[in-house]
Amino acid sequence: LEEQNALLRRKLEAIAEPHATLPTANAANAANAAAPGWTASTVELLKKGHVICYQLDLIDAWKGTMQRSEAKVAVITKVSRNAEGSKCFVLRCERGG
Repeated sequence: LEEQNALLRRKLEAIAEPHATLPTANAANAANAAAPGWTASTVELLKKGHVICYQLDLIDAWKGTMQRSEAKVAVITKVSRNAEGSKCFVLRCERGG
């Protein structure tokens, strides 16, 4: 999972715009936020209260395949740093997840 997380972080940073901003909303509006107008961002710009839309690459070890999850919307509820200094996020999803 750590390798997958690092890979996804590199992919996000590679496609992110350096000065992008994200829309903010409270938790009640998070479900409605998955609309056109999303902006790519770098991990360093994300803050508590930002609403994000994300997908996960799910690995099926038995079949040796990978599938992408459906798009999910979440509110960042906590931001911290791990031992290596990378940002870590706690997300609150309105519709499971």
